[in-house]
Formats: sequence, structure tokens, C-alpha cells
Amino acid sequence: MIIYHDIFNDDEILTDSYKYEVEDDFCYVFEAKSTTKKGTEITDAMIGGNASAEDAPDALDDPTAETGLDVILNNNLYLNENFGEKKAFRALMKSLIGKMKSKLEPEYFQGVFKSNMEKFVKKMTPEIEEYSIYFGETGQYIAKEDLVAVSACPIFVRYDDSGCSAKVYMLKDFVYEEKA
Repeated sequence: MIIYHDIFNDDEILTDSYKYEVEDDFCYVFEAKSTTKKGTEITDAMIGGNASAEDAPDALDDPTAETGLDVILNNNLYLNENFGEKKAFRALMKSLIGKMKSKLEPEYFQGVFKSNMEKFVKKMTPEIEEYSIYFGETGQYIAKEDLVAVSACPIFVRYDDSGCSAKVYMLKDFVYEEKA
């Protein structure tokens, strides 16, 4: 298994345990499905038990159950609503591009990286309101006013029309891999 870590702060962001593809050798695109994550209670089902339909509690009865996308829930990603408008999104990306300069080889940064980022920002800006932006644990409390301090890999999520699945976008240069 490969664990993807945030290049800025070492947060574990995602793993390759979900179906994904690499788009333009620049962006990982994961498929996410709606799920309910139950609390920490140990049940018979965890050890192979099979409760009858009459005895099975409804997931909605569990106060610790969370419903959301499997990729988001299982990787403890946090929604940050501060960057869902065009101006804030562009400011976020500008700040992160500047911070990437010290993380990448100068030739790659000036050529491939900047070109790919310009295309990505240009593509995303008109439709950014259709995306939710998540971060790992370190980035969960970033405010618009804190752009100078932003050092976290954004994860972009776009739900399909059904609202039951989504595409999750993670920029390849903003993470590093660890084989587990």
C-alpha cells in the first residue's frame, strides 16, 4: 500500500487503497463513494457474526455514526469552506505555488510545474463553487486571512449529480509517497 503524505507538513492524506487514475501526470483523481462509518463500538459483525434483520440496529440510531465519502471519512480529511470562492481559491493557490519553489528542482518548478499549475487554476477557477476543499489535520483551521501561513495540500472534491459519489483531486507534486 502507498500512503500519500502532505509535502508541507507530513500529514497522511490518502492511500492507494481506492480506485484512482493519474491525470496529465499531475493530478491524482480518486473515486469516492458515500458510506456510513460507525462508531468505535465492537460488534459481532466485526468478528464474523451475522445479526438477524430484526436485531440489526439502524445506522441512523448510532449517535457516533458519520455519513460521507469513504475517502474523506477513512482518511480523516477536514472540510475548509474558506476557499470555495474564486478570489480566495486563487489566493490560496498563489500562496502554495510560492511555497513549492523551495520543494522542487528549479528547472521543474519554472517549467512543468508552473505550466501545469496555470492550467489547473485556469480550469478550476470558473467552477470552484462546485467543489468542496478539504485538508489533512494540519490544514483544517486555515482562515482566509492566514494565507501567508498556509502550508497544507488542498484536496478538491466534486460530487456527481446523484450526490452519492464524487471525484477527489489531489495534486501529485503536493504529496510524497511512503510504501507501507
